Amino acid sequence: MSYLYLAMAIVSEVIGTVALKASEEFTRPVPSLIMALGYASAFYFLTLTLRTIPVGIAYAIWSGCGVVLICAISWILFRQSLDAPAILGIGLIAVGVVVINAFSGASTTSRSGTPQSAASQLERSARQAAVKHRSIAAKTAPPSLTGL
Repeated sequence: MSYLYLAMAIVSEVIGTVALKASEEFTRPVPSLIMALGYASAFYFLTLTLRTIPVGIAYAIWSGCGVVLICAISWILFRQSLDAPAILGIGLIAVGVVVINAFSGASTTSRSGTPQSAASQLERSARQAAVKHRSIAAKTAPPSLTGL
């Protein structure tokens, strides 16, 4: 769930930043309002993310994805050009986000605050789902026919 909150924070921040550009220095009220709501929701969802993802990792992913998305959207909507060094830098940022998510053991923490890899987090989630499934199956199983 934390990564869903992080994705919502990223999207909200990107919406806020695009609206900031469109507000033309706060002279247009609707984009200015969208900007304020975008940034407020971005920080709200980021706080939910920080329940289980360390702040450094969450911020690295948030800012990295935000930079990549803002550059792409600015290129499309505002016709802002990107030269070769900018494209290379954006690519390196994207690679950094992938490396953090794929290989860093510090990308999530358990409730006790200890680092947890993505694989161990998936394993724990699978165990919890299996326990829940067994519990539901036990409650809904038909009565035994052994008494006949």
